[in-house]
Amino acid sequence: MSPSKLQVSEVNALLIKENSRWTTREILTVIVVTMVKIADAAELYLPGVITQSVSCKLNLSRVAENFLGISCFVSLAVSTFFFGLLAVKWGTKQALLFSQYASVISIIICAVYPIHDP
Repeated sequence: MSPSKLQVSEVNALLIKENSRWTTREILTVIVVTMVKIADAAELYLPGVITQSVSCKLNLSRVAENFLGISCFVSLAVSTFFFGLLAVKWGTKQALLFSQYASVISIIICAVYPIHDP
């Protein structure tokens, strides 16, 4: 082999070695995507646990428990539709801020509201 071909292959080998390491941005992207996927899984799993807990406390039948779960998922679908409309009308940033503020307010209301056991 000629010396020029060896130099090119050595340069390619060095480029591959340098690009094989993950950058900080790539690592953060993987972490954020993983957290989002875990949150999505919890969002789909928790309504089932909540409806079971509510049905046990209220002595609901299985049919009523199923309707409770269905209503939870239907409300999630409807809210996603309206959030899309808000994002188009207000812009994504304002819609996300509105969503965060509404979430914080509802968490505070749920935390302050007294729970009565029958």
